[in-house]
Amino acid sequence: MLSSENIFVGLPRLVRLALCAFLAVLSVGCATAQNEPELDLAAAQELTGQAVVQERRGNYSGALANYIAAVKLTPSAELWHEIGRMHLGMRDEMQAMSAFGNAVKLNPEHAPSLEAVGLLNLKWKQTVLSREFLERAIAADTESWKALNGLAILDSLDGRHRDAQVRYQAALEIRPDAADVLNNLGYSQFLAGMSEVAAEHLVDAVKHKRDHKVAWSNLAMVMARQGRYTDAFNILERNYSVAVAYHDVGYMALINGEYARAEDLLSKALQASPRYFEEADKNREIARNRLLGNEEGSFVVRKDAGNPYCIGLGEEGC
Repeated sequence: MLSSENIFVGLPRLVRLALCAFLAVLSVGCATAQNEPELDLAAAQELTGQAVVQERRGNYSGALANYIAAVKLTPSAELWHEIGRMHLGMRDEMQAMSAFGNAVKLNPEHAPSLEAVGLLNLKWKQTVLSREFLERAIAADTESWKALNGLAILDSLDGRHRDAQVRYQAALEIRPDAADVLNNLGYSQFLAGMSEVAAEHLVDAVKHKRDHKVAWSNLAMVMARQGRYTDAFNILERNYSVAVAYHDVGYMALINGEYARAEDLLSKALQASPRYFEEADKNREIARNRLLGNEEGSFVVRKDAGNPYCIGLGEEGC
């Protein structure tokens, strides 16, 4: 076991700094650092710089190791937040939540960490906790557009689309090019029956981010609702199988009350599917029943249909 006791005796300051950083990476205590705060700070800054370099290279685990070593030397909300970001980059949401929680404990008004805790809770469907932390994030930083986006999603989920749209617009005033917010605003408007303006915002979303799969899907649903089934199918086919594209357009034809068109599209979905497509089969049966005047049965949503809202938790969004 390495010991830091008397290890720095007689060494130049720069050498001591480098050695302390090395020992920190090895999770070995740095005894003299307790007596030299400036050494702690310098070592932490060096480790943080190394972490930034590692992250730029896509090496999240390397960056994480450096941030952890740095936070042991100089605990701060900022460093814990960076640790949380690295965990998110490595798709470890539980560890990310723990790190963001440590940041909030050190600084209860650390807006980025409050925002992250709120958005994680939103993703986990813990809506009460999510709203609490997102509101705290806004109180700490009125420019927190991701927190506004999260609160707007919560309003949308509660059916308060007018309130949601006000928040989405406020977020866009801060970040006009936020594709996630444009997508969410468009979808909220779609649910409120505002198809034309919804399509405009969804088009803006994909202009800002061409590979925004959720915005493309929502745009297809808007087009299908308008009866533009071919256009909707062509959009969906970019990101999904032919079977799924036919099903989703057929589902919207059911909603539109165009049962013959729905039956045709859903039959094509079943023909294109390599295995039994349960939802397409059930929805086709409903379409056929409706054509016969039988109103029994409810439309079936596809089980693996994606979330139409974008939480914006990670750097890349949806």
